[in-house]
Amino acid sequence: MKQIALGYIFPVLIMNSGCVQSAIQHLFYACIIYGARKTILRLEVAEDTHIVVDKYENKMMCEPLSFTYRCVCALYKLIYSLLGFLGMCTKIKQQGPPTINKLPEMNIVLVHGLNGSSDSKYVIGMANLFLRKNCRVFCINSRGEKGVFTGMTFTHFGFTEDILFLTKHILETYEGKVFFVGFSQGGNMVTKFMAEFKHERVLGGVSVCNPFNFTKLEEVHKKGTWINRVVGRRVCDQFRDHLEKVYRQKFNGRDFREIINQLIQEGFLKYGSVEEYQKAASSEDCIHLVDKPLLFINADDDPVIPIEVVPKEKIFKNRNTGLITLQGGHLGFRSFFLTSTIEGLIDDFYRNLEK
Repeated sequence: MKQIALGYIFPVLIMNSGCVQSAIQHLFYACIIYGARKTILRLEVAEDTHIVVDKYENKMMCEPLSFTYRCVCALYKLIYSLLGFLGMCTKIKQQGPPTINKLPEMNIVLVHGLNGSSDSKYVIGMANLFLRKNCRVFCINSRGEKGVFTGMTFTHFGFTEDILFLTKHILETYEGKVFFVGFSQGGNMVTKFMAEFKHERVLGGVSVCNPFNFTKLEEVHKKGTWINRVVGRRVCDQFRDHLEKVYRQKFNGRDFREIINQLIQEGFLKYGSVEEYQKAASSEDCIHLVDKPLLFINADDDPVIPIEVVPKEKIFKNRNTGLITLQGGHLGFRSFFLTSTIEGLIDDFYRNLEK
């Protein structure tokens, strides 16, 4: 009798722990993610330059009588029947099968970080988040990544022209507002862009692991701990690799300063000095110009962008900007269960703006 009781109690505890209920609740999301319609946009930003944008639209569950929707409803009924005798289907009964909403006119622009692409895991993860909300998602690639590039101007740390080009394309082609999410270098670019571009259809944005100030960052990487120095060299190597892939030539600089100086001397960057470029590329001095809600998420244990470079006073001084700091390294942000912690934060922020 005791064995029977234990055999009954154990599955009851497991089922009521929330793990299974959460899995059931999100089962149909997998169908949406894998069934999203992907379109590759090739936008000609210059005579010799194209940028590639991966556009995703959730089309699997737009029709109430679709095969996918009927399958999901049948699955919910089956699970409800199986768990009903245990009295563990309260949550499922209350929610019922997923309802079909008309595709909202909302456009999401995702900007990857240094040496990343629209295929980077953090970009795909964020795209999945917004696809679940029936948003139209645009994952922009830097110049030379997937596209044709034979020009001089590459996608550098403070470059916002391609985001502007894509945003204008969205505003002219689609209805609805635009929301931006940028990661690392992309976060810096999104911040600068939102400070420069003013439009009533811009809803807001999120900047994840923004470097903010490249002069301060250089000092930390040179004079900080040995971890900062090692990481600084690693990021410099990634920057050099990115440039060599884009321009198909050798860059011999040992650090960022030498590489930037070479770019200036050879005409790839139109600046008079390294200091001038660093100041122009940094988004810290643009924060006060942001007039739409912008959330900064940085890690206090980020070895690439240490917390001391985050301009907290400037962020809190602008009523349109806010800051959240948490642990997660550089673009890590994983919980104990290996789920993304920033997706929940961005989801809450976005839903509050959407109301």
